Amino acid sequence: LNPSIAHIRVIDSRLTQDHFGYIIDNSTRKQKLVTDSSFQNSLESFLNKHFVNTYTNADTLLFIIRNLYIEHKPANTDLGTIYIHADFYRGRNDRYYPLHHIDSFYQLEGRTSIGLLSKLDELLGAYTIHSLADSLYNTALTALSCQAATTFVTDTKNTYPLYNIVTYKRGVYMNWQEMLMQTPSVTDFKMV
Repeated sequence: LNPSIAHIRVIDSRLTQDHFGYIIDNSTRKQKLVTDSSFQNSLESFLNKHFVNTYTNADTLLFIIRNLYIEHKPANTDLGTIYIHADFYRGRNDRYYPLHHIDSFYQLEGRTSIGLLSKLDELLGAYTIHSLADSLYNTALTALSCQAATTFVTDTKNTYPLYNIVTYKRGVYMNWQEMLMQTPSVTDFKMV
């Protein structure tokens, strides 16, 4: 526990918030993974219960979930996948500094549906503990409001032509930068 953190606030900015994946139950039916209350409230309650004591005059840790998904694909190997895309920020009074970014895909063999949920619990705990470290906190970085932190990825993408056009420029793109800026190296070519 870190006495400089008073609260963990979870913001669920996923497009689909009614579930966080699927598992196959004992009768081989696909079942949605849901929580009793919203996933955001359930996760926030869990993290605050296990990783934070209520301190006064301390910071808030923002955990912004951009995507989180679990899928259990039973077969001979009981394959399961977990995808987590999230950002952690720390601050107070609507001034939050970035700590770290997570964009991870895990493919796990030999995991039952319960094993997948245990692994998700382990990962979320590890990411949270890592974020509580004072060594990540750097006020030299630009502070963002809670709203700006939540929309940061979308706002950043919108500055590039690739994300704002309806018709892409025809050509051969030699690298990601050319594609992002819509400036192909080769525009005079024939399809054969």
